[in-house]
Amino acid sequence: MGSTIKMRTGCGTLYVTINEDEHGVCEVFSQMGKSGGCAMSQSEAVARLISLALRSGVRIEPLIRQLKGIRCPSPLMGKGGIILSCPDAVGKALEKYMNRKRAMEAGEPIEEATTLDKFAPEPIFSGNIVGVCPDCGAALVHEGGCMVCRSCGYSKCG
Repeated sequence: MGSTIKMRTGCGTLYVTINEDEHGVCEVFSQMGKSGGCAMSQSEAVARLISLALRSGVRIEPLIRQLKGIRCPSPLMGKGGIILSCPDAVGKALEKYMNRKRAMEAGEPIEEATTLDKFAPEPIFSGNIVGVCPDCGAALVHEGGCMVCRSCGYSKCG
């Protein structure tokens, strides 16, 4: 039994499939909307390693903590918050899945049409954040037609 979660990333659409057996989550697959390329191979590698770790008895919570927050040069701000990278998207997809599973086990009513987005943590960022500074890692904001870091002064425009 399992679910597939669609995650938008700066590299394209990532589909994360999470499967369970009688012992819990046992495997993860990821598929990038576009075939080939570095992002596709890296996300497949991440999913394979997660599956291996799960089958080896590693709990899912530490895996989620390790994946969330990994940054790349192409973050994407969406309605569920900022996706920092493909591994970050996988971690957040796993977190959504586990939050929904816990809600169901607690007996909370979940409508059939409810998507996993309901179980996403609240976004940390607000305002006009459009990415992550490649120099210092702080938020990039849209200002004067350009992406600017208010922490270090980096500007995407030069």
